[in-house]
Amino acid sequence: RANMGGGGSVPAGEGKALAAAAVAGADSVKAQEDLVLAAFKSWDADGNGSISMQELLMLCKSLGMKEDKAKLLMKEADTNKDGNLSYEELVAWLFQAPYLTKMFQSLESIIFKAEESWLGARERKKSATTPAEKEQHTMEMVFVEEELVKKIRKDLEPFVKDSFKWHDKHGNGVLTKDESITFFTNYASLLTRLVETAVKKGRELNKDFKPKGITDAELQQHVEAYHANIDKHHADAFAVVDVNSTGSLSESDVLAACVPGTSQNHKFVKALLKLDAVKVQMNLW
Repeated sequence: RANMGGGGSVPAGEGKALAAAAVAGADSVKAQEDLVLAAFKSWDADGNGSISMQELLMLCKSLGMKEDKAKLLMKEADTNKDGNLSYEELVAWLFQAPYLTKMFQSLESIIFKAEESWLGARERKKSATTPAEKEQHTMEMVFVEEELVKKIRKDLEPFVKDSFKWHDKHGNGVLTKDESITFFTNYASLLTRLVETAVKKGRELNKDFKPKGITDAELQQHVEAYHANIDKHHADAFAVVDVNSTGSLSESDVLAACVPGTSQNHKFVKALLKLDAVKVQMNLW
């Protein structure tokens, strides 16, 4: 897979139509990859290994997209600006997750602003000379922790809702199993990247920092195990999120499971990456 993430200004409807045409019906990561490759080959009408502007126009016209939107798509997806779409460029564009990316960026910012405030209160507590002052700064630390939980909920829920709509390529108000593959893959990638960043920044912020939860090596082992048995991990995660066993994921299902810090999120992370979410939180804090 190409690196996922990023954003885009092609309207969601048009982007969804193209993605749905490429991967609808996939029941595994391998099936999804096979479908995308088959779609790419069919869209590459002259078989030269890339999709030209003319070929893209023909494809987009068949999907009901206007010419200006097709040109905008080419502009966004053609990262090397050679006027054609390679397979890698198409995959990167199809599987981007702009709102999940923004959610994890926001989470990182929230966490480390809180960490700086918490460390400041801790230093003031260390230098306090009376029991009353020590108690005051202890309460400051508790307040930072409580406000962190509230801010994560308040600031991240809109990103999860937008991400749900983005990944609902069929536009039917639920995530089907084929749609969940892309969502879960992106979530796993972005979460592991955040944990790696958290350890690095933790050391920068606090000279006494020692990862109390999961080490870099342990995280890498979990990531390797995830990729080695990715469909089983996705199936386990789907079962956790699909609390009513409907075979699809509602917005409320996804919201409950994917906002960091909730009990349902702990179960989701455990199922997706076989990670103890409590240990992950210790790394992040």
